[in-house]
This record gives sequence, structure tokens and C-alpha cells, in this order.
Amino acid sequence: MNVDFLAGQTYKPGATAGGAANGNSFEYQTWSPTGQNAFGWTNSQYGVGNYTGDKAAQKTYADLTRAQWEDYKKRFLPVQKDYMDAVTSGKMLDEQLGRITTNVDNAFSSAAQAQQINQQRYGIKTNSTQDAASARSNAFAQSAATAQAMNTTRQGAEDTMNAFMEGSGARNAVINANQGG
Repeated sequence: MNVDFLAGQTYKPGATAGGAANGNSFEYQTWSPTGQNAFGWTNSQYGVGNYTGDKAAQKTYADLTRAQWEDYKKRFLPVQKDYMDAVTSGKMLDEQLGRITTNVDNAFSSAAQAQQINQQRYGIKTNSTQDAASARSNAFAQSAATAQAMNTTRQGAEDTMNAFMEGSGARNAVINANQGG
């Protein structure tokens, strides 16, 4: 029986290239002439598939789990730490609070323009008292909208920070890694 590997190499039971053979059993290992397997790991880097005997599957699984954890720590944990630092430092909150005033101002300015265009379209003419009352009403509504948006944003930031501190959801790994676990 021939076994085709990812690199296009063919090995037969009893062959020793890429793994040891024990009679009719063959140690399956993705091997290539460059010494890398399908995941880009070198054959000896994580020791994946270098075991024989009764515990070979358990040891291989343990090696794969360790390799996944190392990969996680190398590629994903730094990004999560940066995000956690931004959330807990208040940097993201400050940035969002700065955008809220601009967004609310733009929204109310657009609404005032739309109201003015509609009044012109229908031929509605207002006097200065009506204009002042409308401006005052819009200013109150704009202030209330700004305050509501900022309070909601602060509450959301606090909830996010509490979720980090509790370790809820997918954040458990980040909390554990920061504590050395």
C-alpha cells in the first residue's frame, strides 16, 4: 500500500523517510523535502507525528494543542491585548465621545436644512418669533440628543470594561494569559 503525502512524495510501509515504521503499521506524518508540513511547521518544530506506540495519538494531540496555543499567543494575543489596553485606558471612549458631538451637530444641521427646504417648497413663511422658538426647540433637542448619546456610550464602555474584568465570553483567554495562566 502506498501513501501519498501533501508534497507529492509516496512512501510504502517499512519506509523510514519522514517517520519510523513498525512492520505493517506506518507513522503518518506530513513530510516534504523542505522539511515543512501543510501548516508551515518544520517536522521537528512541534514534534507532531514523531511518536509510536500506545500513546502516540495522545502525544500527537497534545503537541497539536500546544502548537495551537503557541500560534494563538504569537498571532492573536497581541491584537487582543492592544484592544484590551485601548478599552481599559479610556482611549476608545475618548475618541468616541469626540465623534458624538460632531455627529449630532451634523444630523441636526441636516434636519434644519431639510425643514427649511420643505418650508420653501410649500411656501411657508415664518416670522422672527417663530424662527426663534424653532431654534430654541432644536437647541434643546440637540443638547438632549448629545447628552443621551454620550451617556449611552459611557455606559457601553463601562459594560465592556466590566466584561473584561469578569472574564466573560471569549475574553477568558485574554484575562488568563495576562495573569500568566
